[in-house]
Amino acid sequence: MAVQSATVAFEDTEHASMTKSHHGGAHVHVVTVERGMGQAAATMNGANLRELKTVGVCDRGGGYWVKCRNGQTIEGRLRVWDATGKGNGVFVVRSTSNNWPRNTLSSSLSIR
Repeated sequence: MAVQSATVAFEDTEHASMTKSHHGGAHVHVVTVERGMGQAAATMNGANLRELKTVGVCDRGGGYWVKCRNGQTIEGRLRVWDATGKGNGVFVVRSTSNNWPRNTLSSSLSIR
């Protein structure tokens, strides 16, 4: 969904396979959104990444996700991953559904 770093405040990557900007500096964070409920993990150049934050989100339609309000049913998760110090390369996120048949989906992004 997005990459945020010390060198680039925010880059939308929703429909991209590679970032347009070069990211780096004191911090590099990658934001992902998953529909449904699953167990997620992310890597950068094969190294496991730490999940910094998870927020339950609701779909407002048209792919517009917002933080759920009290009483709403969570429809997905927005996750922030720490890729600081991992260099340029390939970010991969995988999520295995909590529900049968427990399919695993993945997505990747080349970060410059």
